[in-house]
Amino acid sequence: MQNQYCHYFQAYVKPEFCWFVVAILKAEEHVVFTRTLDIQKSIMEFFVPELMQNQFFMVIDALIRLGYMEPVKEMTNRLMQVDDKR
Repeated sequence: MQNQYCHYFQAYVKPEFCWFVVAILKAEEHVVFTRTLDIQKSIMEFFVPELMQNQFFMVIDALIRLGYMEPVKEMTNRLMQVDDKR
């Protein structure tokens, strides 16, 4: 059975560019769901379907090169419950 959970990433985004990063990612429909996890620390989280990872990283790599954010860190999807791990 295929894993139904998205890959989960977090990254620091420079506060003055949060709106821009969100706008760029929203323009890439169905690639990623993103939201701010910690406003004070400017940490954003990204939920990426497995089939969209290549497109996600193409966009993220460009945003990192332009200096808008730091590299993303893949983590265990925080929405998964211990009982749900497959």
